[in-house]
Amino acid sequence: MAVKWVSQGAEWLHVVDLDGAFEGKPKNIELLRDMVAALPLAKIQVGGGIRSMLSVESLLDAGIQRVVLGTAAVRDQTFVKQAITERTHNIAIGIDARDGNVQVSGWTQDSHIGAIELAQKLEALGVRLVIYRAEH
Repeated sequence: MAVKWVSQGAEWLHVVDLDGAFEGKPKNIELLRDMVAALPLAKIQVGGGIRSMLSVESLLDAGIQRVVLGTAAVRDQTFVKQAITERTHNIAIGIDARDGNVQVSGWTQDSHIGAIELAQKLEALGVRLVIYRAEH
């Protein structure tokens, strides 16, 4: 699918490691390495289970251009601050919302935090790029 999208003009690919989201750490780094190797002109951003700088660095070392933090943005804003300080241009925040509340852990848990409230807190931390998805 990645080759198909790039052949049709996609410059960026957004990949979610759902296994990682459920387990709390990236689980498909080798597959991502293969994608990077197969698509040298594409930029790839990845989310799912990224809860530490070690995970961020592992993904960037694999050739990923941007790491998307989701659950960590709700549960560990100290880590988010560190990530955006150390890797400003390689970090985005993913806010997934259902009925206005942020969902975490691969959409399996409601954080009971409003999406706008979270975005405002993250902006105060220095976050500049948010990927927002909403369901009703």
